Amino acid sequence: MDAKKYEIGGQIFTQRRLVWGQVKQLIGEVEGIELPSSPSPRDILTIFEAKIPRLVGIVLIPEGQTAKNKNIDEMLELFEWELGVDQIMEIIEDFFECNPIPSWLEKMGKGMEKMTEGVEKFSEKGIGSTEALQS
Repeated sequence: MDAKKYEIGGQIFTQRRLVWGQVKQLIGEVEGIELPSSPSPRDILTIFEAKIPRLVGIVLIPEGQTAKNKNIDEMLELFEWELGVDQIMEIIEDFFECNPIPSWLEKMGKGMEKMTEGVEKFSEKGIGSTEALQS
């Protein structure tokens, strides 16, 4: 899925694949929270109950704005009183469709393995050697 639109309180919001700034914001909000290995939308709703409006504010982008210039704090009150539970569930389901996180984690793991292998090869050849620099 490329993008999904939602109407909340008469305003249009879009959800699409996350940009790095949104990832950093989400990490800050969920730091220290443990998820089951295959969380269902219901699991997520229960775990993040108090954080849902802010998390939705990070993920959704108001029409005519960008992920960078939106004001999440302005969005929070609207979400608190206009965002229905059915919409929350839809946004959560769409989030995992837009952002294949297990796939990203797998790719990140493979990238870390390659980086570790490269560092090990570099270390084995010696830091000052010409051969190591050519690697």
